[in-house]
Amino acid sequence: MAEMSSGGPERRRQLMVDRPLQGRMIGWVMVFVVLPIVLFVILELIEHPKPHSNQHLVYLLVNLVLVLMVVLIGLVSVGFRFTNRLVGPIWHFGRQLVDIVQGDYTRVLKFRKGDEFQNVAGAFNHAMAALRNRAQEDIDLLDGIAKALEADPAKAELVKSVREHQSKKEQLIKRS
Repeated sequence: MAEMSSGGPERRRQLMVDRPLQGRMIGWVMVFVVLPIVLFVILELIEHPKPHSNQHLVYLLVNLVLVLMVVLIGLVSVGFRFTNRLVGPIWHFGRQLVDIVQGDYTRVLKFRKGDEFQNVAGAFNHAMAALRNRAQEDIDLLDGIAKALEADPAKAELVKSVREHQSKKEQLIKRS
């Protein structure tokens, strides 16, 4: 992730912030764009070291266009697969955040095998477990306070309020 520098705009400190992901992206570009073009040019140079006429140049251009069309079809098909592996987890993560805002702390983030951002899912689930633990600690504390206050009948309203807060906390971590 980009970090804030002191005294300036946000600047990226590394060329590659996620080497495995960015490496795969660069690899796919190389495989589907650069490699076919290079192979086409090499094969044409081997077959026809010196062009003999304008007709030969037209032939080369037509073949190059055909190769580029095949490359484009390949890029589109791989692009859909890759973007699903990239965008799907982001969409699921957003859905989980909406659920949390609505008060559901029971959510566990799971991505499909092969999806990107598996490390984000692990960090998210760890953070949610910590929030559930803190909520449980609050529930236990509220229970102790309510029990201490129940001894005094004059504090019945305060006990009721504490129990309501306790119930709200319980709802956060015990949804089904």
